[in-house]
Parts: sequence; C-alpha cells; structure tokens
Amino acid sequence: MTTKHSFVFGLTILGFTLVLSTSALAQFDGDYAIANWTEIREGTPPAGGGEIDTSGAPASILLQGGDDGCDDGGVPESDASGRGAVILGGPPSVSCLLLFLVEITASGTLSFQWDYETEDVDGPEYDVFGYVLNGLQTQLSDDEGGDIQSGTASLSVSEGDEFGFYMDCTDCQEGPASIIISQFSAPSGTTPPPPPAIAVPANSPSALILLALLLAGLALVFIRSGQ
Repeated sequence: MTTKHSFVFGLTILGFTLVLSTSALAQFDGDYAIANWTEIREGTPPAGGGEIDTSGAPASILLQGGDDGCDDGGVPESDASGRGAVILGGPPSVSCLLLFLVEITASGTLSFQWDYETEDVDGPEYDVFGYVLNGLQTQLSDDEGGDIQSGTASLSVSEGDEFGFYMDCTDCQEGPASIIISQFSAPSGTTPPPPPAIAVPANSPSALILLALLLAGLALVFIRSGQ
C-alpha cells in the first residue's frame, strides 16, 4: 500500500470508527442517578415481596412485582432515609405498593419507555403499573390488555415535583409482573441549557456521521489531486 493510499485508508477508518463508537446516553444519571431515588415498599410482606432491581442502571431499571401475598394492614417500609410512603388516593385495602420516587430538579418534559410482562394467571388486572406525580397516580398498564405490554410516556413536570413509578401487585399472588423502564429523560437543574436548534451536539450520531463524510470527502480530493 502506498503512502497516499495509507493516508486515505486512515482517514476513512477514523471517520467510521467515530460513528460506530457512539454510545447511547445514560438515563438514570446526574440529578436522576439511582442514589437520588427512594424505594418504598408498602404492606406485609413489603410490596408483597416485590423490589427494584437497579443492576441495569444507568440505562434501565426493573420493577419486580410481588408474589408472596399481601397483608393489607401492613405498615409501609421506608428506605434508609426513614421516609414514609406517599398516599396515592386509592382504597386503604390496596397497600402492597412498590414505589420508586425522585425529586424533579428543573421544569420541562419527562419521558420514558416501559416494557411490562405479567405471569399472573388472572391477567394484568391484578398487576397494575404506572407513574405517580405529586401523589397522584396514572395507570399505564391496560387491565384488559395482554400479558405483555409496552409503551412510552411523556409528561410536563416542574422543579420540586415528586415523580415516581409504582407497581401494585394487588393480591400479590398467582404470578408476578415485571416492568423495565428505559430511555428515561428528565429536565436537570445542574446541566447547561441545550444548544440552539441549529447546532448539532458534538457527540451526537449526526455530527459524527457528518465528520465521517467530511473525512471521506477529503480522502477523495487527496486521491484526485494526486492523479
């Protein structure tokens, strides 16, 4: 391989390496890192045996619903901070809730992807999933839907709001449900404002693709100039 072609080959490889090395942005980080969330498990046993699995963070988290039964008169279990459970406004008999809460640090739009699956023999009606904002719950799972469901959610939030996910296993038996939350995005009070709409972030796939094309163009010009 000649020096000229080695240079061209190097430019091309550099450009496409930059494109291929682009990684997805972490979701549960910064103001919304796992350490800033509060896990609450109501009832006895707590959340019917359900728990939050954060091993997939920062890309995703897993809400594992309970399947160990539920004593509706149980006392909510707080996390190490001693924080108690929120009141969702439902009937007192429904208390084996699993909650994962965080304080919103800036106003804007919050969004996420959710993937739900229940093993309950009676279907999704007995494993209810949704989000809670300032104590008010919004159900996302469909009681009349299939055992496997998915969707995206987007809502407006304000600085100081309390947002979270909830899983209600109701009777907490006959099969658990699990929900994966991914592509979480929320406004942050500690990051700089986004660039103008006409600007392309330096680490975005679009910018790297443009850079790769530019390098390929330079390589082509170099070849032609040497002919």
